[in-house]
Amino acid sequence: MPMRIAQDRVAQSLPARPHYLFRVPVFSRTELFKNPDLADLSPPFGTIMEVFRTKDRRPLDKDAVLVFYRDALEHQGWKEGIFKGQKDDAYLSMRTDVFEALPDGTRIQIAGDFYLWVAPLDGMITIYLRQWRISSTDQATHDSMSAMVRRLIEAAPKTGYSAGEVFSDSKWKTDFENEYLIDRMLYDLIPDDARPSMDAPQGTLTVTLLTYRDSEVAAGEKARREHEFLGPYSSAAVKGKILVTIEGDATKEKCASLLSAITSP
Repeated sequence: MPMRIAQDRVAQSLPARPHYLFRVPVFSRTELFKNPDLADLSPPFGTIMEVFRTKDRRPLDKDAVLVFYRDALEHQGWKEGIFKGQKDDAYLSMRTDVFEALPDGTRIQIAGDFYLWVAPLDGMITIYLRQWRISSTDQATHDSMSAMVRRLIEAAPKTGYSAGEVFSDSKWKTDFENEYLIDRMLYDLIPDDARPSMDAPQGTLTVTLLTYRDSEVAAGEKARREHEFLGPYSSAAVKGKILVTIEGDATKEKCASLLSAITSP
């Protein structure tokens, strides 16, 4: 995807407020109908394809759908796409580009394409969303992330686990909604006494390390996740620009102890 700098935010100061550019709006009276395994994360690209259908199976008003999505995306900073349909087409194309250069060396560089097709009589909406990001963090945060990974690998066997990096999962779509996410690393902590399994064995913990544009964005993500996603036995902590979460079948005390080992000093 060629780089298109159409929505420059050359930043000179902190903080910033994320717009969650890659969160797909949902039109009223519709629900996710088919979500085949068409979502794919192959850095620097991430693609999502989803189909929505009216809950009551009634037809859709094509114009109302197009206006809703155009307004919702424009409000978040999206612009009219390059591939425009004809006047009466039940089709929408939008695009977005963000570039920010911070004084500490952090760079936010992302682009996205959004395509939508409406089948009015069938009451169905098909959405294809593609994003591209080559953002990079400052050297100090990069070094801090490397140190956390090292401490994670060292702490795992001391608490009865073996650590293994995870390269594919289904939760990346939620993390990548935030345009200010820069890096994402996942590790599974598998109990030493677990039986061999194709899936994650019982008792496995998942550690997620997320690097953001600045510490305020990271803290905001922590608060949002604790409110919306994380369960009672999960733990989360922020160190600088990095958010670390631990989820799985373990006591909150054990999660907190592992979290402290990863984020200290």
